[in-house]
Amino acid sequence: LPLRLTQSWIGIRRGSGEEDTLPVELSYASHDAPIECGIHQETIGEIDRNLSNGNLPHSWDVNDIEGVVNVATIKACGHTFHVSALAYFFLSMGMTCPQCRSGIHGYKLKIEWYVSERVPHTAPLPHSHWRDRQNRG
Repeated sequence: LPLRLTQSWIGIRRGSGEEDTLPVELSYASHDAPIECGIHQETIGEIDRNLSNGNLPHSWDVNDIEGVVNVATIKACGHTFHVSALAYFFLSMGMTCPQCRSGIHGYKLKIEWYVSERVPHTAPLPHSHWRDRQNRG
């Protein structure tokens, strides 16, 4: 069976520092799977191929589990995205679904929770870019 893991992604409210969580199911889709990302409007496989030379990783290691993930599904609404695209959206725009806006309003992705020191190349963005985004607010 393919890997399927539900995580509670942590969001932080700007100003107050209050935290909240949003359940996201992580899984892996092969490059020929017909799963489309609701952000890029391309299949996960097409995005993986396009990201292979860019700044966002095409898949993430999942700590303590053998395997990688490249698909993130918001549990509240069922909409599916490439894992790196959704993480970047949550970081820059807030933790609501890019398609229907369900989620936790007023929160942005808590960066420290996702940047993996153990496997730095699996962070959604390079570490220096994360620091730049944090400093700009």
